[in-house]
Amino acid sequence: FAVGVPPAPPGAIQIMLVRGGISDGVLDAAVKSRFTSGRLKGNNWCVELGGCHGRAMAMYQEADREQEAASQSADAATAAAHSATTTRRTLSRRCRTKLATLMMHKLEEDGDGDDLYFEGGLQRGEFLRAAGSGHVSSFLLEDMLDATRSAEGAQSWEELLRRSFAALSEVPLDSVVGLDAPARALEL
Repeated sequence: FAVGVPPAPPGAIQIMLVRGGISDGVLDAAVKSRFTSGRLKGNNWCVELGGCHGRAMAMYQEADREQEAASQSADAATAAAHSATTTRRTLSRRCRTKLATLMMHKLEEDGDGDDLYFEGGLQRGEFLRAAGSGHVSSFLLEDMLDATRSAEGAQSWEELLRRSFAALSEVPLDSVVGLDAPARALEL
């Protein structure tokens, strides 16, 4: 996620700020086009989406700190900077919401979790692997919980928890290797 003048970092969603703001349709299109299969590195949408969400969260936190500092100052230049900071903060929050909603939609696509080739579903398996390897942050999980609005979304969370505990139970108790990823996924 990058806002401003090109070039954007590799793998970022480049969004140019225009007067009047960005419509939800344009933001939806930017997010969805970034995560099409042809634009993914190594076809791991979950890792890339988690990274993009992390960058949007960092931008949000930076804008939040700048907004706090600007609110304590009263000069005209600071007021203009405050307006730009508010715009960046709002856009990064909207992008975080769109990314979390896309992630939930991908998880809900797995339906009942039965897939011909992937037990428990391909999307949920990728999500758990990404969570276990540290590519899913607690901020993304929080935004995903906020984006859960349907019974299918709630079922996705139940299935993820069930699969997380199942993965942890499959590792022998006396094993030193193999506990990190399932434990990290549950820790979030």
